[in-house]
Amino acid sequence: MAVHQGNRHKLELGDPIAHIHSGGVQAVVPTDVLRTFIAICEFGSFTKAARLFGLTQPAISAQVRKLEGLVGASLISRDAPGISLTARGTEILTLARRLLSINDQILAGARSQTALVVRFGAPSAFIGSIMKALTSDGSIPGTNVRLHICCDNSENLLHGIRCGYLEIACIVGDDPDIARAPHVWSEEFVWACAPRAIFQQRELVPLISSPNRVLPDRIALDALARAHRKYEIVFSANDRAIRYAAAQSGLGYIPVPRRSVLSTLVIEQNLPPLRSMPAAIITREGLDLVELDPLLAMMKAALNSRKTVADGVMDEAVRL
Repeated sequence: MAVHQGNRHKLELGDPIAHIHSGGVQAVVPTDVLRTFIAICEFGSFTKAARLFGLTQPAISAQVRKLEGLVGASLISRDAPGISLTARGTEILTLARRLLSINDQILAGARSQTALVVRFGAPSAFIGSIMKALTSDGSIPGTNVRLHICCDNSENLLHGIRCGYLEIACIVGDDPDIARAPHVWSEEFVWACAPRAIFQQRELVPLISSPNRVLPDRIALDALARAHRKYEIVFSANDRAIRYAAAQSGLGYIPVPRRSVLSTLVIEQNLPPLRSMPAAIITREGLDLVELDPLLAMMKAALNSRKTVADGVMDEAVRL
């Protein structure tokens, strides 16, 4: 806490948000508060931002109040539903992104002799390939780069990049940021099911999906709609491993990236084909890409291998 004593200023030890300049004591906004505010704006939700940082919703709300106290203005309209920024809030959002970019560039220059920790995110389809290339402590062999890994769906990962929480992410989808990325490829999706499952006689296609309608589910539903095929959701779970277990048990079809087909499943060719989707490695704005060249090269090599999946080498079988 800063204490004024006439024309002299005293800073108590541990004060994280003040520094002295010739005109007096000037407050400084903590970077974690700025990251929280950006995350709320990107996700459009206090709850999702809290989940991203591993905090409670009251803690997230307290950080917003702290930021509003520092800038002396309301940033989020309390009258509008959802997240609606005030004029000052919109201005602060732009400045916050710029400030965090500069902050991270400064810190990157000081990390040349120490391990560079990079926050990396990827959907579960890519995690197995990436982790096979890491050492036991999450480091990239032959470099001083160490990964902190976040496994989530592409939509949340893209929000993580935009709010500054993640430095690098592998994402799949049709967002314009994917098309603009330097390393883009086409990710093929297929129908998978248990080898001895027999569904051809059913009028309704038995579908295994997520209750949140993640990307593979949306691709599957679009394919069925275009082919005028009716379906029924026979099993629904957020957990990808549980959905795979349902498919292995013969409950129905599961739409997945071809690279993720487990050795215990087969690819079904008698259903409407699923469209491929663009995928990319994207980086946070302002990141020093030269320093991260070895990491990006490793990721490209790992993801170019289409035969590695979560449970080992894929023994792909296709049912005609």
